[in-house]
Amino acid sequence: MQRLLLTLWMLLSVWVSSMYAIDRIALRDSILKAVNGAQIPQRKISISQFGAKGDSATNCYRAFVKAMRYAQKNGPVRIVIPEGVWLVGGPIHLVSGVTLEISKNAKLMFTGQPKNYLPAVSTSWEGTLLWNYSPFIYGYGLHDVAIVGQGVIDGGTAAETFSEWSKCQGKDQNSSREWNHRGEPLEQRLMGAGHFLRPQLIQLYRCERVTLSSVYINRSPFWCIHMLQCKNVRLRGLRCKARLTNNDGIDIESSQGVLIEDIRFDNGDDNVAIKSGRDNDGWTMGGPSRDILIRLCRFKGLHGVVIGSEMSGGVENVIIENCTYAGYVKRGIFVKTNPITHIFLPKVFVLQKNNVTL
Repeated sequence: MQRLLLTLWMLLSVWVSSMYAIDRIALRDSILKAVNGAQIPQRKISISQFGAKGDSATNCYRAFVKAMRYAQKNGPVRIVIPEGVWLVGGPIHLVSGVTLEISKNAKLMFTGQPKNYLPAVSTSWEGTLLWNYSPFIYGYGLHDVAIVGQGVIDGGTAAETFSEWSKCQGKDQNSSREWNHRGEPLEQRLMGAGHFLRPQLIQLYRCERVTLSSVYINRSPFWCIHMLQCKNVRLRGLRCKARLTNNDGIDIESSQGVLIEDIRFDNGDDNVAIKSGRDNDGWTMGGPSRDILIRLCRFKGLHGVVIGSEMSGGVENVIIENCTYAGYVKRGIFVKTNPITHIFLPKVFVLQKNNVTL
């Protein structure tokens, strides 16, 4: 009888495992088919044509403003940043149809005081929607936006200045959560001047068809790459080395259809964090993060992949496969939440090198 029960148990385990494998493969293939990212324009124009100089001395902020105005009127277009060090003393606000191509041996370095990153923009901070300092590279409500090339995006001295604010952000952090809990109207949730919530390095908000490929990320004031309520996102071949305070590598929040592939992480916090809004905002305005494929990545940092903690809108259909780690990683996969958060987590697959599905 014991042998019979053991045999039945083994057969059931094999059957369940095969069903999971079939389900995972079907989900993976559907994500790969659906996620194609931005349409990259063939027409190119150099940022130098707008007065920028890659001499590590000239502030190129106005040149990027002119370039984006040009792209808005004459796009789609690829704006090329040639070899050199290009200082930018304020935020770059992208437009639909634009690709930033950061060439090999080119470095985009942000400088300036926090006031340079005003006026405030509509954004999110730890899962609460509000108005705050502009992320260094920002886009809202766009389509077909991309950042490509083999160059560097460096938060620079601006990132280091903002990073110090982590020591005095507590009051504003608590205020943002109070606004969230009582459903404060968004137009009244004003941070920015006189407050201490740090912006992200790159944030795209409510954008569709997004590609980030091959660039090197270094130093960030807060999270490095934040995809907020986006659809159809391809993040491939990036390198991330950012060790300032709360330097998550990639944060996916309330976004659908995301491929994260062949990323080399070396950052001071979570490598990938999947979120969907905090508390009331997540329930009413966030929506779930779903259809996310993470594969062929190399993790190094606090945690590999984190689901949470702000995930009130839910997370579903996540695949993590054939990833490795190097150096310190406290946890490979970490799910975290809190007692008042209502969550759902259907279909989360982890495929290890030995083809074991968890």
